[in-house]
Amino acid sequence: MRWLAAWLVVFAFVAGPAMAEHSAVTCVQSQLRAAGFDPGPVDGYPGRRTRLAAIAFSEARGKLNLPALTEENGTVLCRLIGEAEPELRAYWPATQGAVILDVAPDVRANVETAIRAMADETLRRFATDYDVRLAMPMRIVVAEGEAEFARMMDEISDGNLRNLEERAAEHCNDDTGVSGVTYGTLIGICLVPGQELGRGVILDSLNNVVAHELVHSAQRQLTGRAPRSGSFQDFVDHRGPLWLTEGTATMVAEVQSTPDAYANEFLQALENELSAIGWPDLARHELRPENDLETDRLYAGGTLAVARLLSPAPEDLTRVFRFYEAIGRGLDWRSAFADQFGQTPAAAYRAFLALDPRAQAVAAKSPPDLTRPRPDL
Repeated sequence: MRWLAAWLVVFAFVAGPAMAEHSAVTCVQSQLRAAGFDPGPVDGYPGRRTRLAAIAFSEARGKLNLPALTEENGTVLCRLIGEAEPELRAYWPATQGAVILDVAPDVRANVETAIRAMADETLRRFATDYDVRLAMPMRIVVAEGEAEFARMMDEISDGNLRNLEERAAEHCNDDTGVSGVTYGTLIGICLVPGQELGRGVILDSLNNVVAHELVHSAQRQLTGRAPRSGSFQDFVDHRGPLWLTEGTATMVAEVQSTPDAYANEFLQALENELSAIGWPDLARHELRPENDLETDRLYAGGTLAVARLLSPAPEDLTRVFRFYEAIGRGLDWRSAFADQFGQTPAAAYRAFLALDPRAQAVAAKSPPDLTRPRPDL
């Protein structure tokens, strides 16, 4: 089935390049100045005067409980200030264009048209169905082949992306003909050269990849950039576990690109897939980096776990975005999980394992200790 292969052609999002943060902090400074609070020079740097102005703004508006401005969360503050005073949204960079599309010359016009239409529709549904309005524009780079993809991504990021050649080699040779990767507000879509929508690049798969990566970019905007401490545990604490990150992106993308995807046969197909490739241990997915796990199990397991937590109805999926918003405001991800999904992560893990008798038997022999402090990996 088309959707069962979808998670094999989309890849995890990571902390974005600093270029977007400069614009986000400029947004914060411009909003504060317009609201009557002096942030100092509007220079894109979160200095002491800007931080004090943000605190004063929060207190003057009835203690909005805004998180302290840092180098990582300019996108969060930019959006939250605009949510507190809608007239200040005029300073959101996204008001000048929600999606910026950079397309290589050899990409066919019908591919560009399809990506633009799917991006616009996804952002429209973010706003109308999930009440998510993003302050920062998303930039989508579309290229054919790893050399052109790496060149364009490096040029647009001003050389801020690491290991770009290796990433391009990984993402640009997928059997389906299309794959995507997200660096914060910068999204890359790589196509196998010579493919067409009616042939190797199937329209549904292209739509799914675009929607999936836009969800990742939204997750990042709602939570802010993860601290660059080198600790994977810090990344998990900041953003939530990988199974939830990928599971929510896959589920929302499926609903966006294929509205009837979450019929009973879809969930049954996921369970069948996992029975064939092995039932994942979500607690392990919480702790370990993605490259230590089989990607298909990460995507399939995370998607099924999220599908068992939520229905595809807009009012349910809204809770996913509220989860990320709560983290962006400083709430621990486990508390945010319990608030939005009505159960602890440990209870969700047990319920997930209960879906598969063989997984239950394995868990009974060596149940994971979900209460002890997690190691700093």
